[in-house]
Amino acid sequence: SNDDFNFGSTTGNDPSTNTTTFGIRHHFVSMTHKSMGTVSLGQTSSASDGTMETTLGGASATVLSGNTMLGSIRFTTGANGAFTGFTAAAQPSVLDGLDLTDVIRYYTPTFAGFTVATSHLGNGAWDVAARYSGKIAGLDVAGAAFFANQKGGTGGKLWGVSGTVAHASGISLRANYGGQHGENTGLKTKVWMVSGDYAAKLSSLGSTHFFVEFYRAEDVANAGFEMDTFYVGVVQKLESIGSEMSLTCGKHTLDDPASTDYNDIDALMFQTLLAF
Repeated sequence: SNDDFNFGSTTGNDPSTNTTTFGIRHHFVSMTHKSMGTVSLGQTSSASDGTMETTLGGASATVLSGNTMLGSIRFTTGANGAFTGFTAAAQPSVLDGLDLTDVIRYYTPTFAGFTVATSHLGNGAWDVAARYSGKIAGLDVAGAAFFANQKGGTGGKLWGVSGTVAHASGISLRANYGGQHGENTGLKTKVWMVSGDYAAKLSSLGSTHFFVEFYRAEDVANAGFEMDTFYVGVVQKLESIGSEMSLTCGKHTLDDPASTDYNDIDALMFQTLLAF
């Protein structure tokens, strides 16, 4: 079993949202056989969870693929800055599989760097995912792909693929592409991103990572809306305590079919990650 904690709901059964109380994030039992794989049952990651976030870089906890921490900051329009009814975090989505949920999940053993997983959710949805990790031509390489069918919900079918490569010099690259066809919503969501990371040893604190990222989201919450996000920043690892600090500059732009004059959102974010 594996018990972990995050800010969940009062009942402790909210796997993906943030509130003001502690709740149980993972709570499951599993059985593993060396040649037959692993079966898990309970509240934990679906087979596709994490597939769009495959990375060999060191800025993954900071760079959030457009779905930023600007959940309470709304776009404004025109010279007078009239507020719209939606926030900067409403238009993008990482489309990262079926997330954490009540699930029965199966993982195959690793074969030549590949693993395959599938899961069935309590609401009838299901997904399948494949992952790879290994070396190709002296480069570290990892990738993942998934397909999910959210039966009985409005999310419809979604899919995605991601990949990352890293060189011994400290340079790493990653990219992903995904889509979703919502049932009864009229939305045909597409998202993609590319990013680069350079790691250097500049102090005894730990490695320092300089990163850039571009992310585009189309048709996520509103038909015809397109949001672009650009990040540049630095992450300082604090290896002795397993933590990190980061400083990120972000620009968020929004377009819609009516050519509304949305003002860009510029953000400067300082973050700390404490692991314990």
